[in-house]
Amino acid sequence: MAATFIRGGWKVAYAADARVIHSHNLTFAEEYRRNKVVASTIAQNDDLLGGVSASSEGKRMVRQISGMLVRERRFGQLCAFGIDCAARFLGNRAGGNL
Repeated sequence: MAATFIRGGWKVAYAADARVIHSHNLTFAEEYRRNKVVASTIAQNDDLLGGVSASSEGKRMVRQISGMLVRERRFGQLCAFGIDCAARFLGNRAGGNL
């Protein structure tokens, strides 16, 4: 989307301090399918995206959320998060973007 805007003469800004609450509430199977489609789309549009990979941001997210869950001693949610991450990783891999 950003590449389309830029090619159309618009500007895109990155605001590192922006706060966003974002939730899909997907099942693990839905998460797998969603990430497979996203990775496939990224791979198909590599010429527009310049070799971007979903894995670097994903690793950062895993570290931050895992750390928070451990600090808060929410071990049940940590296990569910691990399974969710596995679904995301496998979906990304199946979609061809890792």
